[in-house]
Amino acid sequence: MEEWVVKWQYIAVIGLGWAVAQFIKAIGIVASRRAEVVDVKNLNKTTLARKFWRALWISGGMPSSHTSIVVSTALYIGLVNGFTSAIFGLALCFAVVVIYDAVNVRYAVGMNALTLNKVIKHGSMKVDTVKVVKGHTVAEAIGGFFVGVLVGFFAFWLFGGDFSSIFATL
Repeated sequence: MEEWVVKWQYIAVIGLGWAVAQFIKAIGIVASRRAEVVDVKNLNKTTLARKFWRALWISGGMPSSHTSIVVSTALYIGLVNGFTSAIFGLALCFAVVVIYDAVNVRYAVGMNALTLNKVIKHGSMKVDTVKVVKGHTVAEAIGGFFVGVLVGFFAFWLFGGDFSSIFATL
């Protein structure tokens, strides 16, 4: 395998985990919102492409790209370095913290921001609304988990991993 591929394989797994999850999310967003469009005659490829491009960068939603990234990376590290290695233990710990944060902390902060914006809008305060950054529901995190597992195994195969050696060490 090319030397540059070996050097960048872990970064590639992170990018692949994010790209696959966001691509799935964007397709779902565009497909669900396309049905809401009343004037179908004005809906053209440019409009769909623009909606898709914007949907690629949306936070929150199904599947969780945060979960996909950390699961695919931890799985890949485990497949390459062994599931008893120190680096896998660190990757697993990091994955648990990120998933917990996405489901609990970021989700609660997003809900609080929505509530605060309603209070600001309907109240007498003269302040700007706050940016709402959505977290994830448990179902969205589970969706990201499955995407991450698929990406992790796919990356291991793509970079020439030997599946037979994994099962020999278990």
